[in-house]
Formats: sequence, structure tokens, C-alpha cells
Amino acid sequence: MKTHYKENPLYKDIRTVFTIHNLAYQGIFPKGILESLLGLSDDYFTIDRLEYFGQISFLKAGLVFSDSLTTVSQTYGMEIQTPFYGERMDGLLKHRKDDLRGILNGIDYELYNPKTDQYICTNYTWRSWQRKKDNKEKLQRYLCLPVDRDIPMIALVSRLSSQKGLDLVVHVLEELMDLDIQMVVLGTGETRYEELFKGAARRHINKISANIMFEEILAIGFMQHLISF
Repeated sequence: MKTHYKENPLYKDIRTVFTIHNLAYQGIFPKGILESLLGLSDDYFTIDRLEYFGQISFLKAGLVFSDSLTTVSQTYGMEIQTPFYGERMDGLLKHRKDDLRGILNGIDYELYNPKTDQYICTNYTWRSWQRKKDNKEKLQRYLCLPVDRDIPMIALVSRLSSQKGLDLVVHVLEELMDLDIQMVVLGTGETRYEELFKGAARRHINKISANIMFEEILAIGFMQHLISF
């Protein structure tokens, strides 16, 4: 805690930045953890510090004590200052709006350059984009899906959470399976979604590949090649 250690010469000039990726994951714990784990007194158990509806919130600690706050986009930075998206932190975020900056998520163009990417089977450029279909075939074989260079493939690489809008996918999933498509899922998360996609893959063995895990190389394959029809 910055204020707790400010008298220590080693820490007194340190400035802190706290990045909000997902406001819903707040690190809520009982009050007793203040002393037993963190070595902090009850002075920190106040509404303007760590107290959060009778408990403590690690997320709130970051929002209160950091010098600067960032999040994943300017839009999200504005959204979380509203009750609908604010997860009961909107009042605090409004109070600190002058310290809050949205920095758009990006991609490392060197690391994920399909011309040089070592994790894909066939490299390509914008001039040779049709080579993507070679990767698509290899990915289909790896996932034990029927090999078809022309069938549309839908990729879902995500944490399997209701916040990601998965209920919308669930609602139309069986209708999607009536279409001439293939679908691949990569990610972990809430058990209900993990089981739903695994069950769908068992029912539609030639249509869905459910990969309940996170694997960077496979994710790269999904992101770089499944958009090719």
C-alpha cells in the first residue's frame, strides 16, 4: 500500500499506475485479511480506502491509491463510469476521471507478422494471402474437422464468461449448426459454458471443435487464419 510505505526512503518517490482490464473481477475478501495477510490496521477499513460493502476490495485499493489509472480503451473508460458497466465502482471512477486514461488494446505487428511468424505452417503477405488456406487445411486436420478450403470457419478465442456475450452465441448455436460452417472454440472460464461447448462438439463432431484450454500457438492459428473462407 503506497501510503503505508511512504515513509520508507526506498518507496517514497515511486509512482504507481493501475490498469483495469475487467472491472468485474474485484478481489473481494473478508475484513480480517487486512491484518492477517497484509499487516494493515483498521485505519484502512473506511469507505474512502478499502472498505467495500462490509468487506475489502483489492481492486478498490488499486483505484484509490494509484497515481494514474488506465484501461483497455477510451470507450471502456467512459462506460465504467456509468452504473450499468461500473460494477458498483462507477462513483469512485467518476471521482478519479481526471486520472483515468483509455489506451486501446493493440497487437505486436512484429511478433504476429504472418510473413515471419514461426508458429504458422505457411507464411504469407498481403500479396500472397491465398496461402492462408494452406494453414486452414492444416488447422482442420489438427482439430479433426473435415478438410475443406472453402467452408467458412468461425473462431471464438475468449475467456468463457457471461461478460463476453456468450449467451447470445448459446441462443443461436443450434441454428448455426444448420449452416454450412465450422466453428472452433478456444478458452476456459465458467463451467456452464465449458460444458455447453463440449456437449455441442460431441453432438456436432464435424462442425465444432471445443478446446477448453488456452494454448498460444493454437490461438495464433485461430486468429490469423480462420477468417479465410
